[in-house]
Amino acid sequence: MILWIRFPYCFTSLKKYPGKNNIAYNLLVRGDSSINLFTRILLIIILAPAISFVYVSASGTITLLKIINTIFVISLMIFLTGSVMLIIQKGIFNKLLDSFKSFIRSFDKINRMADQIERRNTKTIPYVAESLYTMPILISGIILLILSIFVSIFL
Repeated sequence: MILWIRFPYCFTSLKKYPGKNNIAYNLLVRGDSSINLFTRILLIIILAPAISFVYVSASGTITLLKIINTIFVISLMIFLTGSVMLIIQKGIFNKLLDSFKSFIRSFDKINRMADQIERRNTKTIPYVAESLYTMPILISGIILLILSIFVSIFL
């Protein structure tokens, strides 16, 4: 299974935080599927306001409006990242790439004739990118986006 947000495998031998119950180690280094979907969503939802508060406190005066605005921007970035990951994971670009490759091959008559004579299959195997983080990122982005919109409306 291919993970998008994952440390190289050589770093797994350099455990700073040993133990199977360490959530951060299992989530970041191992990409372990033993952490359920709810825990991943909760970690992202807790991390976004923390990043927002750190950013607002570093920029100067801390107001609730600035915190809500930065949470909205962060949740929008999280949602867009999850959406792009889902689009790539579903393989929408596979047909486009196959069409482009066949279009480029159509200009080379010698290779095209050789493919026809040898009856080679010019179709490629579709690239499948799977990630354990796609749905948690997408769901937490949607939750944070809706919460920040409701808070800004009713505040």
